[in-house]
Amino acid sequence: MRIRIISVPQHLIRSSQVGDWWYNENEIAVHVLETLSPESQLAVAVHELIEAWECRKRGITDKDVTAFDDHYEAERKEGKHGEYDEPGDDPRSPYRREHAAATHVERAVCAAINLTWTTHSLLESGLEAGHPKTESPASELTQ
Repeated sequence: MRIRIISVPQHLIRSSQVGDWWYNENEIAVHVLETLSPESQLAVAVHELIEAWECRKRGITDKDVTAFDDHYEAERKEGKHGEYDEPGDDPRSPYRREHAAATHVERAVCAAINLTWTTHSLLESGLEAGHPKTESPASELTQ
């Protein structure tokens, strides 16, 4: 199994989040927002990797996650969710368990590198939303 983690500009992440992932039978790829601090990039990268790994085990694809996230963000625009609510925490989320596990590990990474969760969360929340999404980058994966 090849694991590839790259920091990228926001337009290469398919949502207004700070990370993105996809996989095939040979590789898991993670994109992390390049404007985060190096410490936050590490914490987010580990979150995305754990989430992708666990989703892969259950057959949950990046397309499943992106479809749910898109629906959730549309609901947010209708006022159904708070500004800082996360789609993966929603009880309807197909990847709720995987997201919770990844968040647990992300918090541990923050503690290990002396990055407070509050500081990390504030860095994440300073994003510019509403950028155009890219297509699924799965075709970039090597076979």
